[in-house]
Amino acid sequence: MTYGWLPVGNKYAWHNHESIDEIMYVLKGTGIVKDEEGEYTYSSGDVFMYPANVYHEIYNNGDIESEYIFVRIHNK
Repeated sequence: MTYGWLPVGNKYAWHNHESIDEIMYVLKGTGIVKDEEGEYTYSSGDVFMYPANVYHEIYNNGDIESEYIFVRIHNK
């Protein structure tokens, strides 16, 4: 489990996690999450799940720094 933050206007660019499932819990902020199937808005309390090897991007287009908890599970 890790803590992450994203300043306003910044993003975790398009990426994937090889053999790792990732769960993202939004602690604070708003923004946009993109994956191979679409684009979704996020806000505090939202949870997203990215299966292993699925490309995704997280963008903070809100007014405050976003904060997250990430849980990564090795998927063999």
